[in-house]
Amino acid sequence: MLDFMENADESAAGIVALIEQSLDKCVLSFAQVTAFSADNTNVNYGIHNSVFTNLKKKQKDLLQGNCHAHIVHNTVKHALDQLTVDVENVVLKVYGFFSTSAKRRESLKEFCRFCDVEFQEMLRHVTTRWLSLNPAITQLMQTWIALKSYFISLGEECPKQLQALLKLSEDSTEEDGDIVEVFLLFCNNILSLFEEVVKKLESDETTCVELYSIMDNFKQKLTQRRDDQFYGYLTKVKLQRLRPCDADMARADFTAFLNTALSYVEKWFNFSEDNWLFSLQPLSAPWHHDL
Repeated sequence: MLDFMENADESAAGIVALIEQSLDKCVLSFAQVTAFSADNTNVNYGIHNSVFTNLKKKQKDLLQGNCHAHIVHNTVKHALDQLTVDVENVVLKVYGFFSTSAKRRESLKEFCRFCDVEFQEMLRHVTTRWLSLNPAITQLMQTWIALKSYFISLGEECPKQLQALLKLSEDSTEEDGDIVEVFLLFCNNILSLFEEVVKKLESDETTCVELYSIMDNFKQKLTQRRDDQFYGYLTKVKLQRLRPCDADMARADFTAFLNTALSYVEKWFNFSEDNWLFSLQPLSAPWHHDL
């Protein structure tokens, strides 16, 4: 590390000036800089007047070295905003409801026994942790029948926010088509694809020569799912139990999720042959081709 500095001026020009100042202190020039790595924000990597574009003016051969796992994480965050059901908040609120009360957990255990499902402790989802959402959804789905029965049994004692999140009404029953379950199943299915990509990107065995193919395969799989309207087998089964208008709304949301995911990843990763990572692909070892 050459330097560590704090600066209130977070503009592109201000950051570039700090970088230049640090290089000057070490008697280095921009000609000796090969790459720039930073968070995927507009000030760092925007098309116009960003830190990267300003640095490119000083070093035309500068390479972009941003975090691709961060791109995948942000892709999920943006795509989830397209869903009518706030899946992330469902996970957080249900966990919060039970994590603070041993009595509530004991009551849920009774419902699990009655519904003949194995009780599972809720997993805590941390919004800044890239891989924590889908395991939390998986755990939630394993006791979903008992969970829904439990919240319905609470009646007016069920917190209003949870009633709204879970789409519960005064006359809700366990037999009703469950649109929240459908959205959770969709996310459980599609997020496994995001998990797979992030784990490959973060693997100790992955090198820069595999990065382009990993991201390109990710994009192709998203495109395939959108074009085939494939949202997961269980999602398809549960969709058939919804009212036609609700099922159509859910399908439209799932398509919007995939379209948004594709648009975001295409914005932040250069899939053209101009990307320097594209040129490195021939160096990839044969055993990496299945990535």
